Amino acid sequence: MSPNRLPSVFEDYVYPYSAKEKYFYLFNTFCSEYSFADQKFDFRLIDLLKEKYGHEPDFRIYKTHESYQSKEIKDRYKFLIILKKYWIIGINDYQAAVFYDINQEHSELEELKKLFLSCAIVKDECPSYYVIVKANHFEHEFDLEKCNVRNQDIEIETHYNDDFLPVDKKINEFIESEGSGLVILHGIQGTGKTSYIRHLIIHSQKRIIYLPVDMMNYLSDSNFLPFIMHYKNSILVIEDCEAMLQSRDTSKSLNPGLVNILNLTDGLLGDSIQLKLICTFNAPLTSIDKALLRKGRLKAMFEFKKLIPEKVNKLIEKYNLKMDKTNNELSLAEIFHYHEQGFDSVSEKKIGFEIR
Repeated sequence: MSPNRLPSVFEDYVYPYSAKEKYFYLFNTFCSEYSFADQKFDFRLIDLLKEKYGHEPDFRIYKTHESYQSKEIKDRYKFLIILKKYWIIGINDYQAAVFYDINQEHSELEELKKLFLSCAIVKDECPSYYVIVKANHFEHEFDLEKCNVRNQDIEIETHYNDDFLPVDKKINEFIESEGSGLVILHGIQGTGKTSYIRHLIIHSQKRIIYLPVDMMNYLSDSNFLPFIMHYKNSILVIEDCEAMLQSRDTSKSLNPGLVNILNLTDGLLGDSIQLKLICTFNAPLTSIDKALLRKGRLKAMFEFKKLIPEKVNKLIEKYNLKMDKTNNELSLAEIFHYHEQGFDSVSEKKIGFEIR
C-alpha cells in the first residue's frame, strides 16, 4: 500500500485516531498545526477547498462516523480533508485546523488562512476566554472553564501613550506567529494592563487561557505540562506573577513554576507546544530572572504608565466626561472613575468633636 494513500476502509469513515496520528501514518513525519479555536465556519468552505485542491492526486474528503464524533476528544474532527501531500485540514462544528510540514512553503498557509477567514461565521455572542480550574473527577487533573468578557473595547491609539503602539504591533505579530515566547507587561494599577488583555480576547482568533492567582502554584504540578500540551498554539495569561518571575539569584529556593515557564517559552518543549505566555504584574520591574530576558524567548516587554495630559484631555473630550481638562498625568482608572471615592485617597479625619 502506498504510504501517501489511506486504505479503502477509510473511504466510508475515519477511525477514531487523532489528525496528527493520521498525518504521521500518511506521510511518515510529524506536523505543525495552525488552529482556529472556537470558530465556526460556513460549510461552503469545503466546496472552496475542493475547487482549489480538487485537481491534486491525493485530494480526499473523509467524514468521521457519527459514533466517533466527540467534542471532548482532542484533535478529532468531523471532516478530515487531505489537500495534497503534507497538507491536511480538520473541520468541526466548533473549530478547524491546518496540519502541515513546517518545511513547506509558508505562502500556502497564508492562502489557507485567508480562505478560512472568508468563510468564518461572525460570532454574535460575547467574546470568551478559558480559565484553568481543578477538575472534579481527578484530584490532580485540570480542566478549562469557558467565561465571557464584556465587549467593551478600547482604541490603542487613544487609550495608551504613543510609545505603546510599536509594542502592540510586535505583540500581535508574535501572537499570530508559529513559535512560543514570552510577553511581560507591568506597571502601576489602573494603567490599562487588564484592559489590553480584554482587547486581545476580543480581537484574537487564538484560544486565550487564563491562570488565576490561586492556581499559580500549580504551574509546578507534574500534571500541568501534560494538561497544557493539549492546547497548543494558545495564549496563556498569568496576572500578578512578579513572585513567579523572581530571579533565582535572590530566591532562597528553586522555583519549579519559573522552570516550567522557561521550558514553555523556549527550547524543545516550546517548539512543540507553541504556547504564547503573557505575564502581567503591578510591582516595579526589579529582580526578574535573567533567563526570561534572553533574546528569542522574550518577545516584548513594556511598562504601562499614566497617560500624558494630551491623551487625558482627548479622552475627556471623546467621551464627554464630566471633568475639567488637566495638565496632569492620569491613569485610565483615574480618568473613567474620576468622581468615585478612592479609599486609598481618603483624607485623614480627626476623631471626636471640634470646638469652635
